Amino acid sequence: MFVLSRSVRYISKLNILQKQINLNKFNGGSLICKRYKTYLPNNEWLSEENGVYKIGIDKEGAEKMGELVYIDYNSNSEDVVSEDEDIVFLESVKAVDSIKAPFDCIILENNEALVDNPSIINNDSECEETCWIIKFKRND
Repeated sequence: MFVLSRSVRYISKLNILQKQINLNKFNGGSLICKRYKTYLPNNEWLSEENGVYKIGIDKEGAEKMGELVYIDYNSNSEDVVSEDEDIVFLESVKAVDSIKAPFDCIILENNEALVDNPSIINNDSECEETCWIIKFKRND
């Protein structure tokens, strides 16, 4: 009973978070608080500090994809990208996937260290210092 109750609370929190993301996404509000990650339903994390967003893959997403072997950035610094446009392609031993822009944005920086060694993500996908994939800001 205790485990079930805990799971229900966790699922409820996820549903509330998802609703908050959707509400803020369409109302132009801030998606997340400074120094906190938001976990998106497509196995990505998003963090924000001083208006600069970082996006990466969460642990579950990294495990599902398997070892990353190639990263192809579809956008370069200062490119203007529309919501849901592919911003990076990830190729692993198991699959090819992409990360889409969560909102209209301007690309600030690609993590070039991942181009030479994409498997860094497999070692610690949650590390914001080394495993962010792309940095961007809102294009309002």
